[in-house]
Amino acid sequence: MTSLEVIADDVTGACDVGAELAEAGATVRVAVDGRPAADHDDAVCVVNTQSRAVRAAEAYERVLRLTRRRPIDVLLKKIDTALRGHLGAELDGAIDGLGASAAFVAPAVPAAGRVTRGGCQWFGGRRLGETEFAADPEGPGAESSVVAVIARESRRRTEMISLETIRAGGLHHRTRTLMGAGVDVFVVDAECDDDLARAAQDMLELPRPLCIAGSIGVAAVVAARMCGGNRVGAPGAVIGTPSTTGPAMPPTWSGQRTRLPAPALIICGSLHSMARAQVDALCRADLAERIPLRDGAAAANHAAAVARAHAALCAGRSAVVSAARLVKMADPVARRRVERALGQVASEVLRGGAAGALVLIGGETSYAVLREVGATELVVHGRVAPLVAATTIACGDAVGLPLVLKGGSGGDRDTLRSLLGPLAATRQAAG
Repeated sequence: MTSLEVIADDVTGACDVGAELAEAGATVRVAVDGRPAADHDDAVCVVNTQSRAVRAAEAYERVLRLTRRRPIDVLLKKIDTALRGHLGAELDGAIDGLGASAAFVAPAVPAAGRVTRGGCQWFGGRRLGETEFAADPEGPGAESSVVAVIARESRRRTEMISLETIRAGGLHHRTRTLMGAGVDVFVVDAECDDDLARAAQDMLELPRPLCIAGSIGVAAVVAARMCGGNRVGAPGAVIGTPSTTGPAMPPTWSGQRTRLPAPALIICGSLHSMARAQVDALCRADLAERIPLRDGAAAANHAAAVARAHAALCAGRSAVVSAARLVKMADPVARRRVERALGQVASEVLRGGAAGALVLIGGETSYAVLREVGATELVVHGRVAPLVAATTIACGDAVGLPLVLKGGSGGDRDTLRSLLGPLAATRQAAG
């Protein structure tokens, strides 16, 4: 019998890891505002600390408070594969809160082309520090070493466990040796799903309490091991009750999660090139109307965006409201202003009742929108694609609305077009 706690530093990450738990058969809810509901005893609650953009000391405290609430056997700590946020500070908070002797960090997602090699993050054959993430003010800059990024904010000693050690089944021995030398945090190499599976299985055999930090790659293994064939209890509850096959899809979601109810409102606040490519592909295919929010502070532009989006949705056409390309990634104040404006636009459009579904792109943008509509809790159904989650809003002004969330880099160029394409074809044929 094992208790499991799951936390993430932003809402898209919470939904990503929640999707892996749901795929394994668990009933999953996400606490958007960091306050898990107490009345869902049959569900695992993934708690969003929303700590990526706060100061390191505050990030530490948020994780510490959550992990001190109740006894925990295994903490699954979702982190960003691009090492954004306060990785070291939050690991310290997790270890201190749990009273754990060590933490394991496995940020690889091989299915998305993101691997950990020699203790460094690689994206599509390039070191992390050579990708566009190097320009993100919430990221590690030109640094690719996971060990070095952790060391910036952690007071604990961190070392790498090599791929050769993982594949030879030597994780336990190497861990004991390094712990004897004063190491507390272990960064795990992985270049394929089998590497992650072997490492995670070995980790789960270690003494509890246990902290495992990573992304959906390691989450999928933990989910299969701890949730497969079982219903997962709420945080701190006992795992081991016979399961059904996980949460039922609401009537407005297709059973295969391959398409969204039309028309959809898409809100994109991410400046990542993949998010832009996805929106471009959707609009080039004439599956949605593009509505740029050129100045989040201008009331006239705000009202015009609301009016255009509402008109498109009422005509049965999906609408994409996106941040202007002129917002500089290095200006966090401008980014927060635009995110708030996108949240306000989305809230006003959704009040019109014409949207059949909502798509949110970008972690901070997603949080801003969900706050505006009072959506403090989501039900997670599973994954649409790696790092793309299918959910339903469980409370607030848009309760019951199907919702897809993704970080800016999640999915491929055709992700949005695939979600909306079949619906567009059906709508045009019906017309």
